[in-house]
Amino acid sequence: MSASGGELVRVVDFDEETTMIKRRMEAERLEEKLKHINDNVTYESKNVQGSTAGAGSGAFHEYRHSRRREYERLEKMDEDEEEREVKVKFEQRKREREEKERKAVERKREKRNAKKMKKTKMKRKEEKEGGDGGDDDGDDEEGDVGVKAEAALATAAVKVVATKAEGRGGGEKEDADAADAGLD
Repeated sequence: MSASGGELVRVVDFDEETTMIKRRMEAERLEEKLKHINDNVTYESKNVQGSTAGAGSGAFHEYRHSRRREYERLEKMDEDEEEREVKVKFEQRKREREEKERKAVERKREKRNAKKMKKTKMKRKEEKEGGDGGDDDGDDEEGDVGVKAEAALATAAVKVVATKAEGRGGGEKEDADAADAGLD
């Protein structure tokens, strides 16, 4: 290599004859492989002649069978496509139904929660106003009845728990009250 003038000198390891010999050997080896493949690998040629002029009497039957197989293949493809479309439409209708149901459930849940919130606000408001300040003419309002019923159930539940803890067992009335309260 010469550093002056910026020229590169190429050093060749093999001369041209050696390279040519190697290329010929490679080509011969590839030709042998190709001949081996062509001799040993068989492939079937279907429907060499159709039902056109020049076909023998036996070739028509081969043509007819291959045509039938092709039509069956095309019909199968059409059926598969139709089934796929039906499945897609079904899945779409299913998703729409589920979405509609989910929205209905959500609306009902919101309505139920709003009703509960309104009821708890009413109870809190009544508790803040006080029970003694109201008129006591004998007819209870619906909210007062509910509060009294909850207090009675809680008292019954405490009695049942206390008697069970002592090991005596509760009376029938206390057990019924506890069952109503959901405390067994």
